[in-house]
Amino acid sequence: MKKRLGWQDFVRPLAVMPFGFWGMYWFEHGFSWIIAIIGIVLFFVALPLLVVWWDQ
Repeated sequence: MKKRLGWQDFVRPLAVMPFGFWGMYWFEHGFSWIIAIIGIVLFFVALPLLVVWWDQ
């Protein structure tokens, strides 16, 4: 049985997305390696993991 989506299921991924965007932006424009790596990891690893975890 699939649970109903609440408002937090939409807000939480939207809160994570800007970090991924800025991580990719800084990776391209050379601002800070640490922030870029953290942003890319958040975007490509944390977001799918959170989606799978919430779907349980």
